[in-house]
Amino acid sequence: MQRRLAAALKKIPDVPKWENEVRQLKDELADQRRKTEEISRELENPKSGKRKWRLLEGDDPDQETLAAKIHFLEERLNDKKEMLLEKDLILEEVTALSDKLRNQAQAGRADTLDLAQKVNLLRSRIQMVTRRMMGLCSECSMYQASAIKCQDDYRNLRAQVRFFI
Repeated sequence: MQRRLAAALKKIPDVPKWENEVRQLKDELADQRRKTEEISRELENPKSGKRKWRLLEGDDPDQETLAAKIHFLEERLNDKKEMLLEKDLILEEVTALSDKLRNQAQAGRADTLDLAQKVNLLRSRIQMVTRRMMGLCSECSMYQASAIKCQDDYRNLRAQVRFFI
């Protein structure tokens, strides 16, 4: 009990300090509430100088005009939705066709590669055959030259044999 009494007595000097702080905070809270109410009243008053507003020009259309405008806008919206659906269908068709063409192109690439390889092989064979033919042509030219020489020799020998006979 004595220990509790001593602890309570130690806290007593702090109580007036806390009371002053509580009083100051309550005063600040009351001031802030008063300022908030004053600012709210100023903002709610249209003739106040603190409120920034301006009168909008024009007038509000009547219910029939608004209903007609809503109807017109709904019709436009429906037309746009129909156009969007049509374009979606066209897009799907175009996408399907482009996918098909892409697949054909990819398949054609493999065929093109095969054809290119075959063309290269045939070109090399043609070059080889052309070289052989050129070799054979030069051999033929050599044989032809030697045949012509042999014919000349034959004529010369025959002429000599006639001369001796």
